[in-house]
Order: sequence, then C-alpha cells, then structure tokens
Amino acid sequence: MPLPKAVQKQTTNLTKKFDKCMSKLERLYATGRYDDYLALREGELAVIYKDACALVREADTKNARYRADLLDAVQVIIDEALAEDGTVDVGCLTLRIQDYRDGSIVIKDKRVLQHSTALGDDEAEDPKPHPRSSPFAFFSSDPPNLTATPADHSAMPVYDARCEISSVRDEKGRHFERCETDRVVDMQLSGGGSCLAVLGWVETKVLHPRNRRRTGKFTAPWISYHFPDNPNSKLTKIMRWGPGRQRLQVGLAGTPSHMALNEAQRLIFVADKDRIKSFEWATANGSLHKRPVATHTLRSKGFRGPITTLPNGTLIRAGTGTAAAWNLGQLKTHGPKGDQLIGKEIFIDDECEYDSDCDHMPDFEYSSGSAPTSQIAFTDDHQLYPRIWQVLPQSSTILAVASGHMEHSCIAVDLEHGGKTITRYRGHSGYISNVSISTADPRVFLTSCWDGYARLFDVRRPQAALQFAVGKKCDAVALAHPDGIPTVFTASQLGEDFMVWDVRSRVCVYELGADGYNNSTTCSFAWDSGRDTLYSLKSCFDDGGGYSDDSDDDGEGSSYSRIYRYSFKDKPRYAMLPTDDPKVDEEGYYEPEYDTEVPMDDSDEDYVD
Repeated sequence: MPLPKAVQKQTTNLTKKFDKCMSKLERLYATGRYDDYLALREGELAVIYKDACALVREADTKNARYRADLLDAVQVIIDEALAEDGTVDVGCLTLRIQDYRDGSIVIKDKRVLQHSTALGDDEAEDPKPHPRSSPFAFFSSDPPNLTATPADHSAMPVYDARCEISSVRDEKGRHFERCETDRVVDMQLSGGGSCLAVLGWVETKVLHPRNRRRTGKFTAPWISYHFPDNPNSKLTKIMRWGPGRQRLQVGLAGTPSHMALNEAQRLIFVADKDRIKSFEWATANGSLHKRPVATHTLRSKGFRGPITTLPNGTLIRAGTGTAAAWNLGQLKTHGPKGDQLIGKEIFIDDECEYDSDCDHMPDFEYSSGSAPTSQIAFTDDHQLYPRIWQVLPQSSTILAVASGHMEHSCIAVDLEHGGKTITRYRGHSGYISNVSISTADPRVFLTSCWDGYARLFDVRRPQAALQFAVGKKCDAVALAHPDGIPTVFTASQLGEDFMVWDVRSRVCVYELGADGYNNSTTCSFAWDSGRDTLYSLKSCFDDGGGYSDDSDDDGEGSSYSRIYRYSFKDKPRYAMLPTDDPKVDEEGYYEPEYDTEVPMDDSDEDYVD
C-alpha cells in the first residue's frame, strides 16, 4: 500500500542523503583517499543506515500495513551498509528470517543417523529403503512418511536413492615447455534436455626450458557437449582432448564468462566481455550436426553481464542499469558452413603474444559482430547490475540477482514493460549463489544462499514459502518434479554430494556422498526431467605437495573440475562407474551385487500371493 505522506517524506530525505553520501564515497575512493573514505562510511553513512532501520522498526512496532513497501523504499541503504561493513542492527527486521506478516516454515534435517558402534552383530549397519539403494546414501534410522509411493515410477528411484553414478574430470597435459590446464566456467542443460554443454578455457603456461619458470600465459575458450539421446555421445568423453572429442574452440579472444542454451533454436551461446557467439547443435528437423556450427557473432561491448533468451526469440545481456537485446530472427549468420564474416573484420589485440613461434595459435573469430537490436533500461534502479538471472517459464519476467551492494537481493523484472521491477523477494541475509526453476511449475523458484538456507518462493509473494536449513554456505540447488512431486536437491560447503528434500512432507530424505574428495565444492546442478538424471559440476582442490602436471608452479597443489551424473533408475546396474578409466564401457558395466532381482511385492504386475 502507499506510504503515509509523513513516512514518504522521511524516506525521500533519507534517499537524497544516501545518494549524496555515495557520490562522496565514490570520489574519495577514486582519488585514493581511503582514510577519509572509511571515516565517511563510519560516520555519515552509518547515521543514514540507523535512521532507515529506525523507520522499519517503528513501523513493525505499530504493526503498520505499509511495512513491506517501506522496506522496499530503504532496502538499497540497508544493502549498502551490510555489503561492505557487515553492519547488524538487531532492531532491523530485514535481517530476520521470518516474514513480517507470517513466518516462513523452516525445514531442518531431522534424520536420525545410527553409528555402527551402537549396532548389534545382527543389525544392519545402515538402513536402506530398497535393496538397490545406493551404498553412498545416508538415510534415517527412523524414516518419515514420504510423498512418493510405489505407483510413482519416476519418483520412487529418486527417493530410494536408486542411481548409477558416473563422472569425468577436466583435462591437463604437458608438452615439453608447455603446460595446458582446463578451467571450467559453467555447465548447463537445455530446456528440453537434448543438449548438455560445458563452457571452459584452456590455460596454457609456457615454461622456460632451464629453470622451469613461467614465461607466458594465455587462454583458449572452448565448449564441450553431450547429447543424452544419441548413443554415440558419451558423457565420459565430454571433456576429452584428441580424437573423438566432444569439444570445439569458441574463437573468442577473451576469457569466457557466460553461457546460455536455447532448446527451441538449438543454440549454445557463449560470451566474453566484448562479444557473444552462438553455435547450432542440430538442424530444424532434429538431425544433429557432426560438430556444432558457428551461427551468430554479436557485439556486446559495454554489456558484460549474464545472457539468456526470451520465449519470443530475443537474446538479452545485462549491463549496468540496462540490458542489450538482439532479435535473433533478424540477424545475419555465418552461413551454412559457419565461416562467413559478420560485420567488420577486427584485429585481435596482442594476438602474437599467444605463442612466439605462432605454432599453437587458437582459432579466432575475426567478425566484429551484430550490434544490439534494442536496449532495455532498468527503470527502477539505474545502477542495477545483475550477476545471475533466470527467465520464468512461459513468461517475459526475469529473476535477477544483483552484484555489489545488492548481492543479497533477488528481484523480478518485467522486460516487456520497460524493465520495471515487479517484486523484491526478501529473507536472504547472505550472498545468493544460485537460482533454480522448473517448467513443471512456473509459479515457484528456488534460491541458494551463503547464509546456510535454500528458499522456495511463490513468484506472487515476496517472502519465502519454505526454507531448508542446508548447513554452512549453501552453494547449489535444483528444483525437480518427478511424477509431479516437488523435490529439492541442495549442496552445501563441507557437506556430501547433495541432500534430497521432500517438499510436501517437509523432510530431508537422505544425503548422498560418493565424491570421496574432501576439498570440493558443488558449483551448479542441472536436472534432466525426461531421464530422471541429476548433473553436478564440482570444483575440487588437490593439496598434495610436490610438483606434477596438475600442480601450480609453486608446488602447492591444483584445482580441477569434475562433472557427475546421477541416473535414477528402477534397476541400476552399478553404484558408481570407476573414475577416469577409458577402458570402462558405461553401457556394459555392472556390479555383481546389482545383478540380482529385487523381491517382488504387491506393487509388481507379476506378483502372485
């Protein structure tokens, strides 16, 4: 509801003071006057922040109906103070997990895990709901009543943890004085599940032949791909170099930063700071190309944020206070072979610095690219710079997570009506790391936050409907609906691979931990609803001492990435495929303990009493 005139006057005065204070802070920081900068933050900005908190606290004490609108008006002040100073005012209700009107339901992990030392000789070491449940899953010894039933043929394997696990890691290699290492940026699955794409770049270090010190360093962006419906496409080969590889060089000169997939147009979009390239993986009739074909090059200088596509065939990329838009149907393409120039031919800066002998030059795209068709301004915040955004299904509304002082904020922006902010979703008291949606229910979305919670929102309400107490630093989430049953996957720092939550029963079903790497973090999930499969991108760190092909120059270990696939099936053939063994055939591999028939019950068609 509209703010009372007196309150509106107070918020207007606070906003003006805040804007002037921020201008001063920017000037002080730009000129290197850091002592004056800190003094201004601790003085004038702190007073403005406390006044804003006092307004919210007073409205809450009076149980005023305009509390939510007041919070929206002063949120930018609160976010700025929290982002850099970590200020906490116990009277400011914006830091409370519950909503002003009615509290969100917090779901905690209430599993009762029984230690093996407390078990008798005849007792099972770990209770499993099914003989084929993964040995890496940890269930409760006092299982709750779950939503899924034996009649739910897709959901039951998920809730029983009946899955086949396979994985592949990135590549590293050394060729005389050259050390080449993959750096994975992102992993995404197309909306229809027909293409899994991985974005990365090869970091090449040139070492001096005598003292082995690094003399040069350059990057070569690439994408790799996997087609789950194609029997010739193997996940275990998605990161491989050499013959039979499922990767290609992108041709961008900068380090790749963002990726997006469009199922309808069968396109993979890849972006660095200045340009965007697209690659078509199949023809209009569904025939796969032998290798994805270069289709578009777009000029996006000044717009360095994430990219995504709208249902009307428009590609958008975020900038500060505005977004660039390209109508893909009106753009020039590279032709059927992907080799035609788009725009002017450009010179790649410092091209010859890649290799002094020019015998290891990466492939470059020399097209300047197509300019944006139009631009969309963020009318309610001219400083908004999204770092994450996700288009809601069947809508032009986009969920945006901002950077900087707004990194705790998730908002809904209508891109078809002037970039207006529709809703600000509240409750996050930390860095928002991920957003997940599901086409099965376009009314809800899921967020992960470093405050230790995953939150399920109804798009029509500003507060979370449910909160999942995941643990320290929730990194990745996925929202799934097997057999229409809402299910949440979460991953947290220092946890196992993931936890599975039954939304309707409001319980944690189990935690699965097959990783075996202590120093690993889950970066993102991708749920394939058509195949009941979860993909996971993990970043690992090997802190073993000594110099090796994998280690950094100083011998302090190395980081690498690994992609996991968890295929939930009625009768899995194995628990986990041996890692990084090129001789293992994933189609023919099985484990003896899984090569048995499960005892039938009255849910089986052939059951006879």
